[in-house]
Amino acid sequence: MDFLIGGVAGAGASFFTNPMDVIKTRLQLQGELKAPDSYKVRYRGFLHAIYVITKMDGITALQSGLTPALLLGFSLNFVRLGLYRKVERLGWINDENGGTSVWKAAFLASVSGGLSGITATPSFVVKARDSFKKEPGLDRFDEHYGGGAGTC
Repeated sequence: MDFLIGGVAGAGASFFTNPMDVIKTRLQLQGELKAPDSYKVRYRGFLHAIYVITKMDGITALQSGLTPALLLGFSLNFVRLGLYRKVERLGWINDENGGTSVWKAAFLASVSGGLSGITATPSFVVKARDSFKKEPGLDRFDEHYGGGAGTC
C-alpha cells in the first residue's frame, strides 16, 4: 500500500507542477537548433511565457505533456517512497540503540532514489518531448536528433 500511496502522491504533485515545467522547457528550448542571434526571443521570462503560451496556444497548453508527467510522478515516487518506507519498517535504517542512523538512512534513500530514477527515465524523455510539441522552430528537433516520442 505504501508504494501505491507514494505513486498517487507523486502524480498529484505533478498535476500542479506540470505548468511550471512546460514553461521551463519552452524557455530552455527557444532558439534551439538555430545559429546564435538568428532567432527572435519569444519568451522574455517566466511570466511573459505564461502570457504568450496562454494567448497563442490556450490555457490547456500549460498542461501539455500532462499524461507523461503524471506517469513520471507516479513511477518516481512509487519506487522512491514505497521502497524507503519498506526498508524503514524493516528497521534497516536503525542504529544499535533503535534510533535512526543518518548514514544508513542517507544510503538507503540514495538507493531508492536511484532505482526510481532508473525506472522513470523513459517517462522523463516522453514528458520533455511532449512539453515542446507546439513550440515553433522545433519541428526539426526529431530530424536533428532522430525519432520522436514514439521511439523511446
